Amino acid sequence: MASPGNYVVYRDNPTSGAYHAVRVSDGVEIATDPAAAAPVLQHVLDQDLLQDPSSGNGAGDIYVRSAIYELGDGFAGLNVRSFTRLTLDPTAFLQVPSGYGGAVFILASNNSAEVAQTEIGGGIIRESQPAQHQWTAFLLQAAADQQTAGILFNKIRDTVVYEPAVGLALRVTGDHGFINANTFELLRVWGAGVAVDFSVVPGYQVGEEDFGILYNLFFDLNYQTEAARYQAGIQKCHRRAQHVQRSKHLGRARRKSAHDHRADC
Repeated sequence: MASPGNYVVYRDNPTSGAYHAVRVSDGVEIATDPAAAAPVLQHVLDQDLLQDPSSGNGAGDIYVRSAIYELGDGFAGLNVRSFTRLTLDPTAFLQVPSGYGGAVFILASNNSAEVAQTEIGGGIIRESQPAQHQWTAFLLQAAADQQTAGILFNKIRDTVVYEPAVGLALRVTGDHGFINANTFELLRVWGAGVAVDFSVVPGYQVGEEDFGILYNLFFDLNYQTEAARYQAGIQKCHRRAQHVQRSKHLGRARRKSAHDHRADC
């Protein structure tokens, strides 16, 4: 079947079989694994910009078809690079191994690399049973400590997440790193301990713009959790230079009344 994307990821059958990644332009299979989806997904995410090894990473459009994708016992997170648009079918289930304690999607910058112009959309993320609730769905981590570099102009949208420790984490771990001008939209997170977690290295002053977390848009985010697991809706927010619009936090033990609000944080 024709596809508008650069790459397609699929499984032999919706609930069984091997995992495959195919380059759409010539139909060549570029990765396969009989038991774990993560190596196949990561191989596609690592593809070169315009298929040119001298141009760096930039896979472009990737489409993940409907199926259950067991990420595998050795799963250590999916690193997403610049110039990538990863679209998961609404019935593509990414299943982390029981007891996993890392992040599922990682956008990470450092002294030599930024992450920009990338989009992740769709799909469902959940944990294999017995669920331990120790993982993070989306992690943005800016680690530059020698020269200014960060994570900017990216979008995460339309994903359903079941029972993580943290739904979305924005962490600046280097004093030259920044997370700026990203958009988070239409996320549905059930049973999270923390909905959104902000963290910046010591020494950051509210209002400082040389590094930190600034000018990101949070739109129509929905969270529901249980009293036994609840820690915070939005945690360690500096209440400046973020735009939170129509964010809905749905309750501790039961669903509270949803509310729309606009605020800087």
